[in-house]
Amino acid sequence: MGGGGKEVCCVIVPGKWWPGLTVKISWLQGGHFQRDASGNVVMKNGDKVFIEGSWKTRTVTIPEYQAKEMQHVDIHFLPNDQVLVKLSDIFPEHPDYRPAYPREMQNTSQ
Repeated sequence: MGGGGKEVCCVIVPGKWWPGLTVKISWLQGGHFQRDASGNVVMKNGDKVFIEGSWKTRTVTIPEYQAKEMQHVDIHFLPNDQVLVKLSDIFPEHPDYRPAYPREMQNTSQ
């Protein structure tokens, strides 16, 4: 389910949207800390040794936006390595944000 988002500054977008506007998104998926034969995390120069996972890249169409929506860019990472990008003037936690911010379903059966 959703959550666990991060923030990064800054993104520059054109002041006026046009059809076919895209953005290239790259992200590191996975990875782990190196461990020795005893299962202890390997340290080098006082830091844990991290083994990177694989890089993923997608070119995503940016939906139409208006000037007032240029307050922030939201990038949603979806199942099957799909990515949704949108500009918005409200944050994902706001009840009017679309697509709706995913929440885990409560079990209501007894």
